Amino acid sequence: MDREKYKSYTRAVVVALNDYFSREYRNEADPYLETREKEDAFLERVETAIRDGVKESVPMAMAKNLLEILAPFVKESVGGSNLTNGTLTVEKID
Repeated sequence: MDREKYKSYTRAVVVALNDYFSREYRNEADPYLETREKEDAFLERVETAIRDGVKESVPMAMAKNLLEILAPFVKESVGGSNLTNGTLTVEKID
């Protein structure tokens, strides 16, 4: 327990009891509150997972697309002899 924030156990107990009863009263007034909170927490985890996945995959996809856009210009400057099928990238087969 943080002694700077709570000088005595009594204050910490009072805060905990107030939080508990506040939540009880909210649940009585809205019986679906807890379910919505769980759904919101689940959706937040899903959103975070998707966001992290996009952060990892988008830079490589953008680089690939940029290289494909630039391929004709590179082909023109190199002479086209070193490029296969007019692309600069090769798909990785797992």
